[in-house]
Amino acid sequence: MTVEMPCSRRTIVLLFLLFFSLRVGIVYNFGVTELTGDSSSYHSYAVAIGEQSDWISTPSFFGSSREPGYPIFLWAVYIIFGTANFFAVYVLQALVGLLTVYSVWRLAAVIFDERTGILALLWSGTYVHYIWYTGKVLRETLVFAILIFGFLHLWYFLNRERNTDVLKSVHFWIFSLCFGLLIHTDARY
Repeated sequence: MTVEMPCSRRTIVLLFLLFFSLRVGIVYNFGVTELTGDSSSYHSYAVAIGEQSDWISTPSFFGSSREPGYPIFLWAVYIIFGTANFFAVYVLQALVGLLTVYSVWRLAAVIFDERTGILALLWSGTYVHYIWYTGKVLRETLVFAILIFGFLHLWYFLNRERNTDVLKSVHFWIFSLCFGLLIHTDARY
């Protein structure tokens, strides 16, 4: 028995474009341009990675107590788009946010059904916290994506049917778990 998808692929692509546009529009209008608190420590850490060859062995910079995952992400953005190009950071975080939306959609679809997946897609695509953190120099966007992506691949791993899929799912799950720990080891998550 085959179940028809409640939405066509074209509709799904259009929804993802809408969700991306929504995030970029909010970032453009409300994105943080002046860093304070946690944001400034992540930024300082990323700049230290780029400017200090000994940033691991001699952590004498503001923010050195942070986990290195998100500052490494920032540093990679700064290499490509220039230091403190926050709009580039936000656009890339919007793309990472789409990974969160995709993972929520697929997880709901494989656990329940496609209709539930579509509802989860609409919910996660417009969920205020997934959108709000896109316009901030904070690790939450990556944390959301990696955790949900990890759960999706853990589900694939636990419900495997073929041996070839097992190895692929295990690697994705292990990567998600390890990178998630580098980004956020806070007990809340």
